Amino acid sequence: MLIASLLVNFGLAVLIWTVQLVIYPSFFEVEAKRFADWHNTYTTRISFLVLPLMVLQVVFFGLRLIEGGPQAITISQSVLVAFVWAMTFFASVPCHNRLSVKKDEIQIKRLVSTNWPRTAAWSTVVILDWYLIFRQAAIT
Repeated sequence: MLIASLLVNFGLAVLIWTVQLVIYPSFFEVEAKRFADWHNTYTTRISFLVLPLMVLQVVFFGLRLIEGGPQAITISQSVLVAFVWAMTFFASVPCHNRLSVKKDEIQIKRLVSTNWPRTAAWSTVVILDWYLIFRQAAIT
């Protein structure tokens, strides 16, 4: 199960880095008159990738906590995932809701800046997964 969890976490990390370095900065380049339609299309399409992976991530961490007991690393990762969910729904979603109406460079800047903690958290989750996998391989 750790490998499956790593794959989901790695997928989310790659996705968040792509969003942070490519997609969100491209928001500045979209013409204001086209922005709301373009943004609504983007958020609908990206949700088909992000939401299933985020739900799977929670399921895997729940199973890992049940199966392996409360191990410090898995608890730490779970806290990081909870933090990402909180940032998503209390910082990113409100920015996206405002951007769904019109282009607002202040909201785009806020979206980029509040996405860095999510990027760091998901990256840390993946690093800790790799650590667990290498530690498990060294034990066996």
